[in-house]
Amino acid sequence: MKKQFSFWSGIFGAFLFTVASILGGLGIEGYNPINQYISESYATGMPNAVIWQYFFIISGIFLFFFGIVTAKCFPKRSGTRVWFFIFAVFYGIGTLLTGIFPCDIGCVMDPENPSLSQFIHNTAGTLTYLVVPFCILGLSFSLRNLKPYKRLSIVSLVCGVISLVFIILLFGNPEGQIKGLFQRV
Repeated sequence: MKKQFSFWSGIFGAFLFTVASILGGLGIEGYNPINQYISESYATGMPNAVIWQYFFIISGIFLFFFGIVTAKCFPKRSGTRVWFFIFAVFYGIGTLLTGIFPCDIGCVMDPENPSLSQFIHNTAGTLTYLVVPFCILGLSFSLRNLKPYKRLSIVSLVCGVISLVFIILLFGNPEGQIKGLFQRV
């Protein structure tokens, strides 16, 4: 039962995140997912922003439960368990917070007078993108020692490397013309 709940929480959380990331900007004239951040599609004041906020909030809740429940499927002193807890906190709660606290229109923080929502959004999003790639890589290395999970270890390694490369590209040029694509990958 625990493994099924974990599986479906992860699938549903990832599905909602993907749908909101891809479809969120469709109703916004001139929105381009290749060169605009995901957050710009549900920024304060954007059309249908509340709908997409709910997608991210619910996604974050499911991803949090996925990480927590999956962690409990491994032995207490397992590195794998620790990495799933870190995933739950940073990807689950990070996604939840960015949904609850959307950025301001344009998602550019005014350095002199940032809104509280924009500040929390940027902080949670930055921490999520900084930690999760290393979390996925950590999972890969901890899973390789567990025989039934050798294939998952390889998949995690590939996903972790890809996510790390695209986060480096995104943070290396946060105002670039394809930042939205880097973020979505």
